[in-house]
Amino acid sequence: PFESPDEVGHFFTVKYIADYGQLPAPEKELSEKYLYGQEGTQPPLYYLGGALILRLSGVNTEDVWDYLHVNPHTTCGSPHLVGNKGFLAHDPARETFPWRDAILALHLLRLYSTALGLATVIGVYATARLCFPDRPTAAVVATALTALNPQFLFVSAGVNNDNLVVPLCVWSLYLMLRAIRRGPTPVTSALCGLLIGAAALAKLGGLLLLPLACLAILLAVWLRRPSTPTIRSLPSVMGHWTLIVLPVLAVAGWWYARNALLYADPTLIEHHLAIVSRRDPTPLPLILHEVPSIFYSYWGRFSCDLSPGAWYYAFWGLTTLAGLGGLIAGWHQLTLHQRVGLILLAS
Repeated sequence: PFESPDEVGHFFTVKYIADYGQLPAPEKELSEKYLYGQEGTQPPLYYLGGALILRLSGVNTEDVWDYLHVNPHTTCGSPHLVGNKGFLAHDPARETFPWRDAILALHLLRLYSTALGLATVIGVYATARLCFPDRPTAAVVATALTALNPQFLFVSAGVNNDNLVVPLCVWSLYLMLRAIRRGPTPVTSALCGLLIGAAALAKLGGLLLLPLACLAILLAVWLRRPSTPTIRSLPSVMGHWTLIVLPVLAVAGWWYARNALLYADPTLIEHHLAIVSRRDPTPLPLILHEVPSIFYSYWGRFSCDLSPGAWYYAFWGLTTLAGLGGLIAGWHQLTLHQRVGLILLAS
């Protein structure tokens, strides 16, 4: 328990909302007192859902402190050492099934995350199927690469707000591709806006979907009327943009407005940086140096230096290169819809 990335902070954010019936304050002192850390500065949708689960279940979480003792023999930070790969000390007698109290609460929240992971997998299949309607195998491969990715399974089995924003992003992208392939409708535009609003209320990165959706509408309208001057299509474009933006504001706007009024920081990014420590701008060479680490993290790098081994990364490295080579070689054979769909899937 609590060995998944940042799981302690995510759990205590849920616990705070469930216990006190209010959002956590973003001040550093309170984040340390209640152990929610920087997660208390994040958009609250995932945590609100988790808090509702804890409230409805009536589980007592007050013994959670008993599970947070640091392992005095941990070898975390020393990849060459074997054994004791855990930050915390664990008691199998208290942590195994049947679960009780805080451990039961943790597993309920993990089940919540796993259900959201399933929504991601289904969304990937639906998007790939829409992208390649005549190639069902492509959808199966895309789904398998997602569902069987060890890192995806690891994160989806833990308490983490990524587990909510990811399916919201996937299904938003599905609706964008649907608009491009079949033409935008008021219903799909409004639904896309609702999903983007929910994504923006789950994590700040969800806001990036909004300009992407606006571009998708622009492309969809242009593809339906390629011979029509852009100015004559403007009312249609503006109408769909409005149907997207208004739900975003309705779903997520209140949280950003609240932060602006209470803390003069709409996104709480300044408070977030105050907790995690502000860093100097990263130079490009250092960013490029991190590319291998990003690759390892995508295919599987777990807590406390645990990794599958060099052979595993070599296999997926060669597979990735082969896939990119095939994509480049066959790019000219793809339709515009398929190219757009692949870009959306890759994102």
